[in-house]
Amino acid sequence: MKSLISAVVLLFLVSCQVATKNSKNNELFAYRDSHSGKTGYKNIKNEVIVKPRFSSGTTFSNNGYYIVTRGKVLSPYEKFAIIDGNGNFVINFSKGYQLISFCKNKELLKVIKADKYGYINFKNEVIIPIKFEQLSDVINGKIAAKENESSEEIYFDVKGKRIK
Repeated sequence: MKSLISAVVLLFLVSCQVATKNSKNNELFAYRDSHSGKTGYKNIKNEVIVKPRFSSGTTFSNNGYYIVTRGKVLSPYEKFAIIDGNGNFVINFSKGYQLISFCKNKELLKVIKADKYGYINFKNEVIIPIKFEQLSDVINGKIAAKENESSEEIYFDVKGKRIK
């Protein structure tokens, strides 16, 4: 009986290691092409998966999605987009986002557009309207927002519902 339990535990540990190894194999790594200066993505085998065509890109993913930019980095002309692990646009540059950032809540993206903050999801659906001058990160399932410096702070849940 003791050897059976040991065998089951060993099998579980091996399967966990294989699952971890496989998930890492699917991860992509940003790289900068020395000729064009553009950023693309390679897999763990150093195979190019997404050809270099971006000004910059995140070195980590959120559920297999990557933030990429086009335009001069850190300039007013820089635009942000989201791609999947094959380089397909999930949220295109044409949306005009000045910034997109991943959140601890893996379902939301904090964005800036026309100098206003808001939250969207990966389908580009607006969750928190993009109209705030101040917008907190998600803290204990709540998001604090102010339309301007003199306005009252209001709160939303992660589904976009206004709460008190």
